[in-house]
Amino acid sequence: MARAFGEAPDPDVPASLVSPASGSLTVLLDPPAAERLEGAA
Repeated sequence: MARAFGEAPDPDVPASLVSPASGSLTVLLDPPAAERLEGAA
C-alpha cells in the first residue's frame, strides 16, 4: 500500500496510477498498512 499510495506514481505499481477523472478515491486499509503511509493519523 505504501508503494501504491504513499509515493509518486510508478508504472511498476499499477495501483499507483489510479486517478479518478472526477471525485475522489477512497482506499480502505487495515491499521498496519495505514501506519506505513506518510502522514497517517
